[in-house]
Amino acid sequence: MKKYFIFYTARTGSSRLDNKMWQQIAGKTVVELGLERAFGCGLPVVVCTTFLSEDDKIAAIAKKMGANVYRGSVEDILERYLGAAKQYGAEFFIAVDGDDLFLEPSYVKEAIKDYKKNKFDAIFCEGLPLGSYGFSVKTSALEKVCQMKNEHETQGWARYFTNIKLFKVGVIKARPEHNFTEYRLTLDYAEDLHLIKNLYKNFYSLGKNFSLSRVISFLVKHPKLAQSNWRRREEYKKRFKNLYGRVYLKPEFKKYEIR
Repeated sequence: MKKYFIFYTARTGSSRLDNKMWQQIAGKTVVELGLERAFGCGLPVVVCTTFLSEDDKIAAIAKKMGANVYRGSVEDILERYLGAAKQYGAEFFIAVDGDDLFLEPSYVKEAIKDYKKNKFDAIFCEGLPLGSYGFSVKTSALEKVCQMKNEHETQGWARYFTNIKLFKVGVIKARPEHNFTEYRLTLDYAEDLHLIKNLYKNFYSLGKNFSLSRVISFLVKHPKLAQSNWRRREEYKKRFKNLYGRVYLKPEFKKYEIR
């Protein structure tokens, strides 16, 4: 039985960029490109989407491309992950957002290696551009979080592992050639879409799994393009902090919060 998975999170609804998952890039949808990157990591992939009828198309594309599918809660991503983990018997998984089209497989492999050695409850990467890595979680730790949390809207959910004292969290440091936290390689705004289309125009013809090193080298040589979505950085950070800056635990677990 497989124990390690990529959980690819995708849903049609988007608050910042309309119809985000169905944008066309290099002749394919964001859903298709994101799944190609996920498959490139060499692990079985579970697409975690919602039970809403608007996400039927996501489920259909996932199955056509050879991914497993789990459909669950619309707002509670943690419960969605837990349902997927139980259905497919996952011991440990790397959660990847559907709009992160530059997932770097070498860090996924490193996370699996670190988990096998240290049995971390969660692992995150430090120093990578936003959009090039996910967040790794042990299912037993996720189950504990779901028992402790006191909210059903769990976007920005990584805080439940980093802001609670109970969990052993590992950190993977970005290699020097990838340490560019100022770069935005995720898809939230029109400016991000412009950047990503340009990158795929230059690299997709070389193969589905072009490396993060190639992308960063290209951006270093083309600073105007690299900086084209930077005005959104502070807006994104402020919004994220306001919405997901703290955890909400049931009264009996509040003593474990890290303020």
